[in-house]
Amino acid sequence: MDRVVIGTRASSLALAQAEEVRGLLKKRFPEVDFQLKEIRTAGDKTEKLLSRHAEEVGFFTKELEEFLLSKAIDIAVHSLKDLPTKHPEPLQIAAVTKRENPQDALVTEEGKTLSDLPEGVRIGTGSARRKAQLLYFNPKFEVVGIRGNLDTRFRKLKEKSFDALVLAMAGLGRLKAAPQKIWPIPYNIMLPAPGQGALAVQIRKGEKELEKRVSTLDHPESRQCVTAERSFLAHLGGGCQLPLGALGVVRNGEIVLNGVLVREDGKERIRFGMSGKKPEEVGLKLAEKFLEMGAEALLHA
Repeated sequence: MDRVVIGTRASSLALAQAEEVRGLLKKRFPEVDFQLKEIRTAGDKTEKLLSRHAEEVGFFTKELEEFLLSKAIDIAVHSLKDLPTKHPEPLQIAAVTKRENPQDALVTEEGKTLSDLPEGVRIGTGSARRKAQLLYFNPKFEVVGIRGNLDTRFRKLKEKSFDALVLAMAGLGRLKAAPQKIWPIPYNIMLPAPGQGALAVQIRKGEKELEKRVSTLDHPESRQCVTAERSFLAHLGGGCQLPLGALGVVRNGEIVLNGVLVREDGKERIRFGMSGKKPEEVGLKLAEKFLEMGAEALLHA
């Protein structure tokens, strides 16, 4: 296989992520021609805020998977947090790249922290998870929905449509696009989306030569952590628009997984953690603990 086509969303961040994967593969296999193919997904064609259901069924990933299944591309690069916990049976995640900083960040013109922000401040985010955790921290924040690329969001901040934004540290880092000042939000205030900061490299099953090449990008510790987080998510409903956060870390040979679920209005929160040797089992057990603690009621509040 002398030519390999890598499929990616057309957004600037997705292209940067795909270029990252392409560069890593090219460094390992210089004899192969790795080409990028841009694909516009349903999530790229609308400015509307997304419902839980839309993201559960792969609003940002479905078209890439269809191109992969039809053999129009050989590899699909996804932001792992966007990839549904269930994907087509003929496909596999051949690599989870080394995770970038999974924290969320507060972006303001002045470099403020959340504690610095006054009552009624307008904070822009398109994430139910971020909104719920912000309102739990301070119910007097005005959290406003926003979509669009980073340039659009930065422009709206500069134009004072918002006083602050909440964005992913990993995305800001990959695009080197943060003219404003950034405050990384501590994990005790906000847990990230499951898989945030990691890339999933997806291929068709049975293509052994390609799998062998792509698997050289796999980072075992990152895979363990995101597997635990996604197992937790899957057993609580599976959609990346749930007001749910999770973070796994490897400590002394075990996966330590912390999770949070917040009612969308921020009025109630469940937060708990546990550890174990097997990532999927830790995620399942944490989800079961959340259900014992009343997660079902929060999810449907």
